[in-house]
Parts: sequence; structure tokens; C-alpha cells
Amino acid sequence: MEKVRMLSTLGLMGAMRNAKATIVEQGFTAERLISGEADLAVQQISELKQVEGIEVIGPVPHDLQTPAVFSAGRMVDAKQAEGADRLLRYLASPEVVPVLRLSGLAP
Repeated sequence: MEKVRMLSTLGLMGAMRNAKATIVEQGFTAERLISGEADLAVQQISELKQVEGIEVIGPVPHDLQTPAVFSAGRMVDAKQAEGADRLLRYLASPEVVPVLRLSGLAP
């Protein structure tokens, strides 16, 4: 699990074992902050931003990050191929960049 690897690399696993920390297999890690189950949430910024009432401090050091690359495509024989192609071009356009950045994603 990437979160465990990162904390181990930073030498924080011992301290984390003594803190109110938990490994969350799925869902929004930051929800544990709201419920009081955890003191620290490590997750993609775009997912942290989905939880109201927390403060996103910033990204972990770049060399400890594992990039998540999103791709899109359509079926060759899609019934609405033209519409799908328009949507894909729009999602890759400069017009969408501010929305991606606002949500915590890097274009």
C-alpha cells in the first residue's frame, strides 16, 4: 500500500503507530479526521478536497508520490461515437484545466 510505503520512507511508521491513525482501504481517508478516529489523512488531494471541514496542508514530497494517470477512450463501434469524441476533446482542452486544478488534479 502506497501510504504505508511513504510513511515508512519518511521514518514515520513508529510515530504513527502511537497516534490516532488508521489505514483506510477504500473511501475518503479524511472522513476519519471528521469522526475523530484519526489525526492525519494521506490521500490524493482531489479526494481530500471532497471532505468538508478539513484543512489540506499540501502534497507529500514529489519523490514520494505515485502518479495516478487517468485515460479515456471509446468503443470503435460506439453508437454515439461523434458525441463521445467531442466529450473526450473537451476533457483534454485548455478550457477544463482550471476546473481540474480547482479539484486538486494536475492536467
